[in-house]
Amino acid sequence: MNMRRLRCLAILLACWIIVLFPENVSAYPTAAEHNNLLHKILFEQGYSIYQSDEIKKSITAIDKASQLSIDQFGGKNEEDFDYLKSTETAGGVIRGLPWKFSDIDYSKSLPGKEKAISANTHHRYTHQGWGRTFDNSEVDKFLKKRRKVLTATVNSVFDFGAFANFTGGGEKCDSMCALVYYAHILGDYDGADNVNKITNFMIPLAGSSEGWDIISKLKENMAILFDDIKDDSKYTQYYNDMMNELNKIDDEASAIVRSGGPNSDNFSEYHQDAIETKDVLIKYVPELLKGEKFFAKVFYPNRTS
Repeated sequence: MNMRRLRCLAILLACWIIVLFPENVSAYPTAAEHNNLLHKILFEQGYSIYQSDEIKKSITAIDKASQLSIDQFGGKNEEDFDYLKSTETAGGVIRGLPWKFSDIDYSKSLPGKEKAISANTHHRYTHQGWGRTFDNSEVDKFLKKRRKVLTATVNSVFDFGAFANFTGGGEKCDSMCALVYYAHILGDYDGADNVNKITNFMIPLAGSSEGWDIISKLKENMAILFDDIKDDSKYTQYYNDMMNELNKIDDEASAIVRSGGPNSDNFSEYHQDAIETKDVLIKYVPELLKGEKFFAKVFYPNRTS
């Protein structure tokens, strides 16, 4: 059999796999796509992360810490962990990171963990909500170490204080981490091409009776993150408009969840709600973050109030 026929057979086989098993074909965004979305949510349009070496290193550290805390599995991304161990951000070296990569590598045997972790199964535990626990000491201890990668990095960049490294982050630090986390999850929702991608081990967009859904947690953490400026006349309208738009999407998505949950019939509508949530963050968060001193001193050092 010549090479041309072999290539044709390989293409046909790939097509049959897509047709027969569409749910197993990953549509999740790449790390670069996740980073791009995060930058859109954090920074105003046209912002350059390359304007200084310190700014570039700081946002790169957050990008890599996010990837390690949320998406890392199967021994991958050790070079990102090494980068965090050796780099300096706006606040200096990153203190409080786990001692070694194996402490956070999602390859260990955990209760309920699939035998083979893959791009389609690694969401178990890691994509269920920032700070969520599972009443299992082994799982919760492991996830705490994973979260520490992001909290230590964010604390280093913004200098929330040495105490934050020992407590897992103060309220501001933790809410900033939550924003980074839910930006990533919304990226996964945006990249989903069927309902299974957002119902298998993924935190719901809205409507959780326990409060563990994306929009509820976003509103909760935005109130903490922007506590210093939300009553400032310069930013009140931005903050209130953001919350009102999130509330509107929350009502729409919650109605789907409470009427039986997302399925193949209502997937398009539910998926659109997730996209609109992402767009609300892109629309309002950059301007609000510019008003927060902890953020402005790092990423807008020349900005005058």
